[in-house]
Amino acid sequence: MWKIIALVAALSPSLSQAAVFDSADILPKNSGAGGVFGEILLSDPTSEGVELQGRYGLNEDWNVKGIIGFGSKTKRFRFGGEAVYNIIPDYEGQLGFSALASALYINRGPGLGGGLQLRVAPMIHKKITTWADLPATLYAALPLYFEGRGGTYTTGSQFVLGSLWDLSDSSRTYLSTEVGVRLAKAESYLLVGFGFRIGELRFVKRGASKSNATPNPSGNKDFTDADFR
Repeated sequence: MWKIIALVAALSPSLSQAAVFDSADILPKNSGAGGVFGEILLSDPTSEGVELQGRYGLNEDWNVKGIIGFGSKTKRFRFGGEAVYNIIPDYEGQLGFSALASALYINRGPGLGGGLQLRVAPMIHKKITTWADLPATLYAALPLYFEGRGGTYTTGSQFVLGSLWDLSDSSRTYLSTEVGVRLAKAESYLLVGFGFRIGELRFVKRGASKSNATPNPSGNKDFTDADFR
């Protein structure tokens, strides 16, 4: 019997991870950002994927994120959302500490089908100034996974290290690099991505009078560095 259990465990696929990506970049209230990344899952055989994410700052403590991705092998399609709670802000002289939680529908392809993956992760992060006098954010996280599919469930964990590098003085664009190391039944991976901070988002209620809107002949908002910090 133990041989059968060991064989099933060996043949069962590892958990497909949900990347941390730019979750350590805490957005101010009413600010938005979007990003895209490519990943290589280091399972045997390897597989590739791409993911699109959109973020919004509810306030200085809470950020939310929408996720959609596509890939090969056992990570064909995923869709879901994430919330990030900034417990300790990243102030000068101290590390930032946040917690994230996500829920994803993942379709793992023929023979496996779709399932629900839940994740929670503590995360530390710190913004530094690089040799080019541009800011960068370094982070580490310990995601814990629970995936249910077809009446069965699997748990797993990883250790994640990553960085977000601002590409210009305007703080609009950034480059992301990340590595995830398998601790228990979760895939190791490498990730490279790109993101764009939109700045403050304004929503006008339907039926609002145009006279109440602030005049702006050019139709564009003037951004300052403060919009992205």
